[in-house]
Amino acid sequence: MIPYILHVSILISCFFLLYKFLLEKETFFQLNRWLLMGSIALSFALPLLHIPQTWSIWQAEPQATIVESIPSATVEPTTSITTPMPPIIKNANPIEETREMVVETQVPTKSLLSEITWIELLWGAYFIGVGIFGVNLLIQLFTLFYKRFTLPSLNDDGIRIVELGKDEPPFSFLKSVFINPEKYDWDTYNQIIEHEKIHIQQMHSLDMIVAELLVVLQWFNPAAWYYRKAIENNLEFLTDATMLHQGAKRESYQINLLRVSVPQYPIGLAMNYNQSTLKKRIKMMNVKKSSVRSSWKYLTMFPVLGLSIVCLNAVQAEQQQLQNDQLSLIDLRQETDVLNTSAVEINAQQEQINNATTQVESNTATDAKTEADSKVLQDAKVESQMETSWIGAVKGNWYAEADGSDICIKFDMSDIRKRHMWNAMECFPKSDFTGLNASSGTTKIRREAGEVDFLGTISGGEGFGKFEFTPSESFKSFLKQKGYSSYDDKELFHLFIADINKAYFDYMKQQGYTDISKDNLIALAVHGLDMDYLKKQLPVIKARGFDSRDVDQLIALRIHGVTSEYIDEMASVGFKDLALDDLMAGKIHGVNVDYVKEIRAMGYDDLEFQDFIAFRIHGVSKELTESLKEAGFDNLSAEKVKSAAIHGVRSSYIEEMSKVGFADLSLDDLINGRIHGVSTSYVKEIRAMGYTDLAFQDFIDFRIHGVSESVAQSLKDIGFNDLSASKIKSASIHGVSANYIKGIRDAGYNLTDINELIEFKIHGVSTSFIKEMNDMGYTDLSAGQIKSAAIHGVSSDFVKGFHDLGFKDISIDEAVELRIHGVSPSFIKRARAKGMTDLSLDKYKQLKIHGIVD
Repeated sequence: MIPYILHVSILISCFFLLYKFLLEKETFFQLNRWLLMGSIALSFALPLLHIPQTWSIWQAEPQATIVESIPSATVEPTTSITTPMPPIIKNANPIEETREMVVETQVPTKSLLSEITWIELLWGAYFIGVGIFGVNLLIQLFTLFYKRFTLPSLNDDGIRIVELGKDEPPFSFLKSVFINPEKYDWDTYNQIIEHEKIHIQQMHSLDMIVAELLVVLQWFNPAAWYYRKAIENNLEFLTDATMLHQGAKRESYQINLLRVSVPQYPIGLAMNYNQSTLKKRIKMMNVKKSSVRSSWKYLTMFPVLGLSIVCLNAVQAEQQQLQNDQLSLIDLRQETDVLNTSAVEINAQQEQINNATTQVESNTATDAKTEADSKVLQDAKVESQMETSWIGAVKGNWYAEADGSDICIKFDMSDIRKRHMWNAMECFPKSDFTGLNASSGTTKIRREAGEVDFLGTISGGEGFGKFEFTPSESFKSFLKQKGYSSYDDKELFHLFIADINKAYFDYMKQQGYTDISKDNLIALAVHGLDMDYLKKQLPVIKARGFDSRDVDQLIALRIHGVTSEYIDEMASVGFKDLALDDLMAGKIHGVNVDYVKEIRAMGYDDLEFQDFIAFRIHGVSKELTESLKEAGFDNLSAEKVKSAAIHGVRSSYIEEMSKVGFADLSLDDLINGRIHGVSTSYVKEIRAMGYTDLAFQDFIDFRIHGVSESVAQSLKDIGFNDLSASKIKSASIHGVSANYIKGIRDAGYNLTDINELIEFKIHGVSTSFIKEMNDMGYTDLSAGQIKSAAIHGVSSDFVKGFHDLGFKDISIDEAVELRIHGVSPSFIKRARAKGMTDLSLDKYKQLKIHGIVD
């Protein structure tokens, strides 16, 4: 259990650092949200995964049990040993009673962390911490639910608005907004409610509950606490971005945040206005939106996952797989012996092995320790016989196939279990081989970087065997003189394959490439930039004006396949002055001579090279333009045909729209329909609601504003059965939903005209506003009066200001009139300061109208 907890802790720490240093400043807030939540799930799930031995960097210690079975159905007792298991050698000379060695293996599931032994004190400390923080979480939940069910509240579109005391800041949790309406003016109050509604609609409280549970289980891990804060910050960034997207003015919104923010708040589960994160939030609102190019950063999560799995996860027990792997090992070794050992030698070796096996069995019956020593000795004998004295860091298997005057060889240095994969392919002229036709079965290739010895023969144009590379000490000295002092043998092997030699350095210097780093040199070799390639490509590259002497650029051209032939091809179709970046982009996306000619044959003669790349990326082809032409769209501009390709306007979509009655649509209409998701199924859905005579643009508008069968049905359920298309669209545009209507009706306004409800919503009449009016004593207002109050911003603070000045009995109509004429409590205070005291509100209104005070 403790290794599991520590494994989770390591993963949480890694994911937090990845987010903190790479992703926190990106504006992909929704993606960051899912990444943060997904990383928690992975952190707790991955440690439970047991991986195959071949995936792990840790070697499991196999335990072997030898069972002797004799055909007489009598089975000897099983004897267990713990020494390394020897290979299984099939008897070449069977005797009358055949003995079989049945190997049963058990691979202990081990990982880096599972070997750590913890004392009981750590267990106690961990669970005490979990208990303390768990109780704290329960107290937070109890506090929130207690306030939810005991404080005054009202329902606003399905969201419960709970009225707090005087000194508490606003916050939200689950489907409740907690706020003290007396502390804020109408605009600020309304903005707070809208902000908190976004938290509720996007269910941010669930994220915070998960974050709190993470802290409970990982209380000892500082990264878990920072992780929780990162989740909270990102949710605020996401909400702020949504508010601005919905039309909130950036400056006024930020000012309101400053007004509402508080230094701290004790309930960590709630979404609240915390001063400590305010600076970050304002900064993120003003930062430039992240480019799509930044999305590569999210791919870094996969190597982190892979590295954690191979380093930390336990290895699964695979009895049969291990047996098969051992058999495969013996088979491969026996195949190698065939290449260099005669049949007589094989029999001699087999006899020695059988004798060793018999000795092992005898020792097993008498002394377990002697048996173990014998098996080690036997294993060493088999290894020495099977491996044929091959030593060295760079060695492995080779496979060859003749190709004319060349022999193409695949070098494979992967280990037998394929845990570490490494191979390379290169074709060598037959003249490079020494002893190719010798009967000894051994041949060599010598180059300045070293030599390769091949064991095996080639017959019928094919062959296989083993190889070993020996680097040249004199070439190492040469590289050291050049400033390359840290090449290992495998890197030198790359130089051998590409035939990087002294003349290569001289040639590169002559061409102006004098600043070649160690990594550059290896990359030149790995990607095949040998002397032949350079002599063929460099003159053309330079002749075309690409003479930057940049080794990285030269390598990039090779990687992306930009050759002298491709440069000449592009020049032949009029693109003679392309930048290297353009050439690489063209090659990557498949812009070739045939494609250029195809597009030009369609009538697009004046396109730039970038246009061809864009066409290729978005799938503009002859087939596309012909299908559009058949649909009646002829002589389209390049932009139009590209737009059609980008948004998927194909003949199939045009036919679908024709089948539902839209046969004469313009291409712009089709593109807009495709962009907004107007499909045949959507058209049928809307028509089934009774809207059968809509134009195509109406369907687009319906789709944009979210009109659907479920929306129409919810309105029907509360009595709006025969709404016109314009009415239901207007209701959707302004957010007049079934929940909103129910809330208004519950507040005492049983409106049956959808237009009145739309006006209510437009002018900000909500259930919270109605409650605010009721709390000030305005309990019997007509729909017109409540709407007028909302339109002119009559708030509780506004009326309370007059109460404080002695005007206690202000009707709602008076309050609206005062608001219209700009008579505020502060205006009356200024008038009184100038000696205009004991005046009625009507008099103060006249002073304001005529500008006497100001």
